[in-house]
Amino acid sequence: MTASDRPDAARPAAPAPDARHPVQSLADLPPAPPHLPAPMRLLSQPELRAVHDGVRAAARRRGVTGEAADEISFAGLAAAGLFLPPPAPDPHTCTALYLPHEPGAYVPEMLGQWQQCDDEPGHEDVHSNGDTEWSDDTPGAVPAGTTTEVRP
Repeated sequence: MTASDRPDAARPAAPAPDARHPVQSLADLPPAPPHLPAPMRLLSQPELRAVHDGVRAAARRRGVTGEAADEISFAGLAAAGLFLPPPAPDPHTCTALYLPHEPGAYVPEMLGQWQQCDDEPGHEDVHSNGDTEWSDDTPGAVPAGTTTEVRP
């Protein structure tokens, strides 16, 4: 056992909170993007903001609620193979996520809607949430505990 392996060994200090690097724990990191067949892809944050703002402005002009407008626009984008980034998973269940991305394989209401496994954290079988099942290597899957690095 080396000195750095001892439980009482000094540990490097955690970086101080910094507005340029707000991530303080792995729970703060967004999930990694899934592998999707080309030309399907996730919308970037600027694209997502532009779609949201444009749809909400058009909805206000037509008297449509923002929630209904969002649902319509994101369903249309999903049908075209453009999807929302993965949400932060609920840490109280398995954090594996799946993006139903194949038109015709899912009901329209499910296409492009992120699914989270509802099994216990750390389970070893396929993931399931009652509506669909997937494995970690299924296209559209984000394995449990997988996050992206956030850079300042």
